[in-house]
Amino acid sequence: MPRALQAVRVHAVGRDDHYPAQRQVPDETWIAEQTELGHVLVTKDKGIQHRASEVAATRSADARLLVLTDRRANRLRMLRAIMIAWPKIERVVDTELLGPWIVTISAAGAFRKVL
Repeated sequence: MPRALQAVRVHAVGRDDHYPAQRQVPDETWIAEQTELGHVLVTKDKGIQHRASEVAATRSADARLLVLTDRRANRLRMLRAIMIAWPKIERVVDTELLGPWIVTISAAGAFRKVL
């Protein structure tokens, strides 16, 4: 999914893009490392917005996270949700260049800034 976003001008990455063989990379690690590279982060881990250590990592790294909240989503459903929310995603990426922020995107494309 991050590659699809990259094709339309958003430099986005998911954890598996940079750590494909390491399924146990802590969220705090990939949030910090990928934010330092200037990426917008994409995850289906909707709990990330509720866990204190990951919210703290997002804040300290000034991370920018897009959280897809539909756990059953396949690539097509994720892309659909992102495309519905696209104008809002583009607006937050363009106007809030620096983090920290966490935005959730539902299966229907509902967009909500939670941090």
